[in-house]
Amino acid sequence: MLILPEIYETLPHKPYCTDDLGNLVIRPKQTAVKMRYIQHNPPCMTHFICLDIDHKHGAMRWAEEYLPPPRWTSQNPSNGHAHIVYELKTPVCTSEHGSRKALDYLAKIQAGLVRETRADDSEKRMTP
Repeated sequence: MLILPEIYETLPHKPYCTDDLGNLVIRPKQTAVKMRYIQHNPPCMTHFICLDIDHKHGAMRWAEEYLPPPRWTSQNPSNGHAHIVYELKTPVCTSEHGSRKALDYLAKIQAGLVRETRADDSEKRMTP
């Protein structure tokens, strides 16, 4: 898997990862980046909003709804299901030490993106 250096730096030191979604493992990021699926946000910090879109032509839902362009998309060629990933300009701390206003704002942005793209409404996401 090819990961840009600036994205590699934001990955957890030991992310959850897998080549088979039924079998998650924790590995150092040097190993994890070679796997098909990888945890993209470290614990207690959100750098990316990942939308899981389980319908045909999912990678283009952002354009169909006139949303801002995502940082990246990935699409399953066999069924068109996709992930759309937005990168936050400023990461949000999601621990008890984070700003309540920032967390509420992040939740509203994510809910709006989920609604507009008809993405799965899930808290945890991994991206291929």
